[in-house]
Amino acid sequence: MRFQDLRREHPGKVCICQPHLRDLRSHRVVSWICLQAVDTVDAVRAALERLDLDGVRDAVPVSTDEQIVIEGDLAARYFRVFFGLR
Repeated sequence: MRFQDLRREHPGKVCICQPHLRDLRSHRVVSWICLQAVDTVDAVRAALERLDLDGVRDAVPVSTDEQIVIEGDLAARYFRVFFGLR
């Protein structure tokens, strides 16, 4: 799914996503797989902890709502995965 698709299908949520497709040259993510949609940043942290325990290390939060801001370590995690640095 592209970001626009996430916003349309999960408005007002934070989607826990995993890379689906990457650009061949830049290695940036161009499409995501939505694993789960949650309402709060606390729920994001809990979901990511569960996924980490299951061995899913490249899941990241993607907010579809301007009111739910992803900051700090969660934002850094997103950019590492998005740019293929992880």
